[in-house]
Amino acid sequence: HWKELPYFFGTGPGHLARKRWKNRWEPGKIWQKNIRDLLAMATEVDWAIGEIIKVLEKQGVLNSTLLVFTTDNGDLHGEHGLAEKWYPFEESIKVPLVMQDPRMSRKLHGKTNTAWTLNVDLAPTLLGAANLEASDFMQGR
Repeated sequence: HWKELPYFFGTGPGHLARKRWKNRWEPGKIWQKNIRDLLAMATEVDWAIGEIIKVLEKQGVLNSTLLVFTTDNGDLHGEHGLAEKWYPFEESIKVPLVMQDPRMSRKLHGKTNTAWTLNVDLAPTLLGAANLEASDFMQGR
């Protein structure tokens, strides 16, 4: 598939993203170690979030606290024959966003919203949660 992309994506055999993909994800390379490392990192984040929640529960403020978990943006893990975050593919431009808002309807607890979240959406979303208006120049929603 990567060979069919336009030239400006730099998909030739000498392109840096292709080299990185080959080093990280091509069978016979260290891709299994990379996947283990990614899963270990996710496990560490999961543990840390659990610790934060324990402290909030101990302080008695969990049920009045808006929790927001996000990162910068997604990452390509071999999709489209590429690695990292350099390209405007769905996998690399989406922003992971998990929110727990005690004001949210109980019907929505544990539900997944499949709408895309982009980094431009984060500030307006958080301002809205704080009942503040986003500035007119903000692009997100």
